[in-house]
Amino acid sequence: MHCWTQCVHTPTRHHNILDLVFCHDVTPLSLQVSKELESSDHKMVLCALPFDFRHSSIHKIQKTRQYRNYKNVDWNLLHTLLSCSDWENFFLSSSLTDALDIFYQINNSCLDTIAPIKLSNIIKSNDLYIPLHYRKKLRRLQKSYHKSNDFSALMEITMTFNQVKEVHRLKAINEELSAMHSSSKVQNLVRLFNKRLKPSRNSDTPCILRNGLMITNHNIITNLFSDFFANRGIPQDGNEVDIINSATNHMESVTFTYDNICKSINSLRTSSSYGVDGIASIYFKLGGPNLPLILLKLFDLSLTTGSYPNRWKTSYICPRYKSGDRTNLHNYRPINITPVISRIMEKVVCDQMSDYLLSEKLIFNSQHGFLKTRSCMTCHFEFFNLVFTKRSLGHLVLVLYLDISKAFDMVNHKLLVGKLSSYGIRNPLLAWLNSFLSNRHQIVKINSTLSKPEPVTSGVIQGSVLGPLLFIAYINDICKCFSMGRPFLYADDLKIVYSFPPQEFAHTFSGVITELNKVAVWCSKWKLDLNASKCGWICFGDKCLTFDLSINGSKLSRLQSVVDVGLRYSYNLSFTEQVNMQTSKSHRLLGCILRNFYSNDSRILLYKVCVRPLLEYCTFILSNVSIRDKLRLESVQRRFTLRILEADRTLDYKTRCTKLGLDTLWRRRLKLNLIFFYKILNKLAFSSPNTIQLEEPSCYNLRNSASKIKISQSKSALYMNYFTNKFSRIWNHLPQAIRETDSLPLFVRHVSNFISSEISLKMFTPTIVSYSTSEIIGTLNV
Repeated sequence: MHCWTQCVHTPTRHHNILDLVFCHDVTPLSLQVSKELESSDHKMVLCALPFDFRHSSIHKIQKTRQYRNYKNVDWNLLHTLLSCSDWENFFLSSSLTDALDIFYQINNSCLDTIAPIKLSNIIKSNDLYIPLHYRKKLRRLQKSYHKSNDFSALMEITMTFNQVKEVHRLKAINEELSAMHSSSKVQNLVRLFNKRLKPSRNSDTPCILRNGLMITNHNIITNLFSDFFANRGIPQDGNEVDIINSATNHMESVTFTYDNICKSINSLRTSSSYGVDGIASIYFKLGGPNLPLILLKLFDLSLTTGSYPNRWKTSYICPRYKSGDRTNLHNYRPINITPVISRIMEKVVCDQMSDYLLSEKLIFNSQHGFLKTRSCMTCHFEFFNLVFTKRSLGHLVLVLYLDISKAFDMVNHKLLVGKLSSYGIRNPLLAWLNSFLSNRHQIVKINSTLSKPEPVTSGVIQGSVLGPLLFIAYINDICKCFSMGRPFLYADDLKIVYSFPPQEFAHTFSGVITELNKVAVWCSKWKLDLNASKCGWICFGDKCLTFDLSINGSKLSRLQSVVDVGLRYSYNLSFTEQVNMQTSKSHRLLGCILRNFYSNDSRILLYKVCVRPLLEYCTFILSNVSIRDKLRLESVQRRFTLRILEADRTLDYKTRCTKLGLDTLWRRRLKLNLIFFYKILNKLAFSSPNTIQLEEPSCYNLRNSASKIKISQSKSALYMNYFTNKFSRIWNHLPQAIRETDSLPLFVRHVSNFISSEISLKMFTPTIVSYSTSEIIGTLNV
């Protein structure tokens, strides 16, 4: 667990193993369980470790890295150098390779002038750094104590350590103040937060268990990851698949302009990290007005020739831990770090391709991943809106959850290009996309250690801009397998909803089996594999309903609860597990912030950036959670305000929030849900037609009657408390001027001002809650 291995495998007391030896980054030379001790019923454990005690016991991690220091770069000098460089041959060139050589020659020369490459040896200690004069003092006091056993020397050692800690505390406060006073204070503070948490998170190079041996050598680990990731895909075979053309129009090219290239550059995060070509995003963002013109020539040349540059086809791979045993290679996913210049071009191509696919209605409405106006929140909203509606009608709701094994890595390039062609993508864009996918290589990078390059034979590039869109295009027509059920997709996360009256179970069950067989055939056709061990089903409305479902001969398990795109819920539509997870994780993160940061301003900002978003994931589902769960969510902020205002602990929760400039969480939920409601109503967020309907205009000129929502009636309390109904009622109580606002920023401003007023909130119909509870979560029960 967490890179520690338990080495004792023989009982040490009777038939139980109670005496343990844990090792990390080391393998015992020998270990044996000996006879029992004289005065104990425990056996002795003799362990020999390969330690050299002549050296310091402080664990040091030494890294050597090359880097460019962009901190004090004169960007005006770069603008001058680029303007004065000879670009004539570049702009006259009709060869992509020649133009690319000139581009990198000039830009690398400019980089070497403004930010030359430096080599640094970084030694990081996981222990508290003690300055030299304190170390000398501690040695002297230690000798004095061992000679005289004088307790006063021990007290002085303790005082010295406290002085060291105070020096560290003052240094930490100065770091926080400098981060808070910088122009990008959020980014700098989060970077400082990650830096301080790194030793406790054990986030240095992972140790890998291979054939019973714990491997810690960086070179071996990178090559193990490289071989593992290279073998995740499939070889490209020559099997032909008949693909039906589903497009009426076509798209041959992408238009590159100065403006859309500038927009793509501005969307980049300012960072000094870089891909294989060595040019960081900060270089493009601050490189001046001439760079987009140069890129315009390069991108046009690449697209017209239908050729993606070879030097952009090699990417660094960073192993990203998912879950489970950290020593197991299977618990890591590959994240590609592609050249920044490639991401700029991909962004322009991706935007125009997605606009084409959506405008031609080639992407099914079931897909919510990586598309404009769609998100995991719209996916959850559509899903639960259907489930609660059907349950209010007395229907049973059966949901299948299907998992495609290594979906992004198993995409067949030849079949993907064929699908793109069927969607109306034509040359030269199709040739460029084919070149983008073919002859790629990857290099695993852990810290500064690189593996040998490995070819990429299949899959879309995780970490690239175009990769997700290409995957969506590839998996899109899986939705054709379902006629009785309604599918919901977020990238490769697939669930299918079947709703039916209890008496029609037999008919629905046969339809489910038919459609599962269609999915199996589809996966076989498109070279994808279903992971049956991660597939399952859940039934809302009848926990006693029993039947067997299987796919490809593997039985699907019945689930009591499910984790679905970051959201946990159970068979009885309870979100208590989700609330427990959110509060538990938030409390841990809050503890890390309070222990590692000293300035209240930095603590509050980190709380807003790192903790509060965890509590506000899919806030619309909290309409259906119990008051107890809402109190549990609010307890995170109550604890935080108490810790920040320890001198004013007598203040009530609402006053503490006001003093710190924080809204209570229930007020924020109210505001966020109203904003989401506005987006759905005004088609700024995707939803099915008629999900929210306006009332028919009255024939009478009634005050405050415009833009009101039609409210559905039901005997089901579960449905009446669901987001759509509850916030329709709240929406209708808003002033007409707010409801008729035609701009999202203006609506956000108006609704924020409205909610901040206590008098305004009394216009809403309250829920009956106790006085002590209303002081914490209000009376609206949102």
